[in-house]
Amino acid sequence: MRSSRLFRCVVAGLCAAAMLCGGMIVSAAAPALPAVPAAVETANAAPSDTELKTAFSKFTVTYDEETGGWDLSSPQEQASMDKKSCGLYPYMFVQDDGISFNMILTYVGSKKLDIKTVNVTADDNMYTFTCDEEYGGGYDQDLGCWFDMELFQLDDEQISWLSEWLNAKSVTAVFVGRDGTTQSYALTKENRTAIQEMVTAYNLMLSSSVEQCKPIFASLTKQETKKQEQELIISGKTDFDYFYTYKDTLNYKCFSLTKNGKRFYASVREDLYDYYKNAFKNRSLTLKGTYQFTAGDGSPVVKVSTLVEGTKETYLSNYLWALNKGSSKNPNFKAYADLKGDGLILSAAKDGQSITIDSNPWGASKGSQAYQLSNDLALLYIKELNSEFGLPDWLYTEMVSTRAVDGRQKEVFDYVTVTWSYHPDSGINILYRKNN
Repeated sequence: MRSSRLFRCVVAGLCAAAMLCGGMIVSAAAPALPAVPAAVETANAAPSDTELKTAFSKFTVTYDEETGGWDLSSPQEQASMDKKSCGLYPYMFVQDDGISFNMILTYVGSKKLDIKTVNVTADDNMYTFTCDEEYGGGYDQDLGCWFDMELFQLDDEQISWLSEWLNAKSVTAVFVGRDGTTQSYALTKENRTAIQEMVTAYNLMLSSSVEQCKPIFASLTKQETKKQEQELIISGKTDFDYFYTYKDTLNYKCFSLTKNGKRFYASVREDLYDYYKNAFKNRSLTLKGTYQFTAGDGSPVVKVSTLVEGTKETYLSNYLWALNKGSSKNPNFKAYADLKGDGLILSAAKDGQSITIDSNPWGASKGSQAYQLSNDLALLYIKELNSEFGLPDWLYTEMVSTRAVDGRQKEVFDYVTVTWSYHPDSGINILYRKNN
């Protein structure tokens, strides 16, 4: 689990932080650190470059080309995740027009917890963070645990309240799930240090300027760039009326996924767009795919392949086929060819009454790599189609045992008639035809 920079750079349209003072004292021992001056108490004197660099060097500084901003985060944040620990970690995002001070509240545990609220108790004061209703977590296969993250943008008054946490003898956060599940977390020394260092740096920046800080960021920065075909996981609510199109050998049409003001374009073949629309209209989804490029409006274009539902991953072609397969009496040949075929080795007739498999559509020479690859794919199609249509296992054996001298073979079943032939040069050719 990595704290995604795309997730962290979104600061518009975030769920509001409802800070409610007062409440019960919660006993949780945690090491105290020296008091930190609140953001509203910063000195007027501009800090030197040396002071700024000393403060910023405590962070991981990353430049994001898409947004033209710098992300400052504590290395303790990722270390906490790697230890499977909850955390309350601040980070700053700095652009030419200002500074955004943000807080990521991270739950990590053995059970799924969809965060509803996070109640932070610092001595006699309680601060309640109320989260939005969209689940942004999942199961991390590498760490073997569940996680959820909520991001809040804090104003100067709320930033000043962090000093109360740092001065408190005990600080405890209680993550409350929508099903009533709770998980307590005592603020660690490392977490306190991360907060202290971020608030100190923020105070220095308020007495400085972005222009003064930019060359210092540049000297510390790690360039964040995406590579084509890099695997990405994207999530959000679908919008099929806000789409993007492009051509790359084939025509592609992308539907939108939006979450917390951030848009992704989920790229699919244009001829399959309606399948996706019928299945996923107005739904919140998590999809896996590969980054292609960034569209003109700054939104990443991701060619999607997999639906992610907690720990379960399903190829989108299989998911959509399950919705559109029809019945055993009337299988949907067109949907199968659309979703799983390539238009050459496997294709459907325009009227949807038949499917053809041709193991050598290019007329490749026997023994060539092209001949072998297309033949292997054709055999996979045959096995799957026979299974989908409920045809007996012996049919596949008969097909692959057919010789050129046997001529064209035919088998009639309740709802499908299958004919096929084989020649060493042209390979196997099969026709599945509906009986109705």
